[in-house]
Amino acid sequence: MGAYVAAPTLLFGVLEELVAAGADRLTDLAHRAIADGRRVETYQIYDTDEVHGINSPAELQDAADILLKRLFMPKKNTDTTIHFGTGGWRAVIGEGYTLANVRRLSQAIANETARRGLESRGVVIGGDRRFLSEESKIAAAEVFAGNNIPVTLLLDDVPTPWSRSPPPTSGPRTGSS
Repeated sequence: MGAYVAAPTLLFGVLEELVAAGADRLTDLAHRAIADGRRVETYQIYDTDEVHGINSPAELQDAADILLKRLFMPKKNTDTTIHFGTGGWRAVIGEGYTLANVRRLSQAIANETARRGLESRGVVIGGDRRFLSEESKIAAAEVFAGNNIPVTLLLDDVPTPWSRSPPPTSGPRTGSS
């Protein structure tokens, strides 16, 4: 990708001349400015993810992958250790809970499944309504499938079961009025 910054008078005046002469690349403008003795400066970007041309579906997918990587990359808490509590995984989404950690955990489970010789039984993966649930299901499924473990993805939400009995939905109410 190339980007240029130029004074409007230089840009439009010279660009019209170049188009009339049959030149159709913006780089011709830089060559013309140099030939005219104008000052030209360059800057090399070091993070090439910052600039990408998007001219094909594949390049669009690459740009989307870069955006997803940035969205799910830990920012504040650089401790990406997976912590579990009584209710499951405990982490801030985008910090400890990342798709990379979903894949790490899935790979650990796939390794244990293979160690026990249970690959042929497959796995069932479900999600709920929380943010990143669908992406997490897919990331986990990719890991298991990559380990030749059959995967069944549940289409409906599968909320976490109650750790205690749910409150009664009918019957006498107790307490003071």
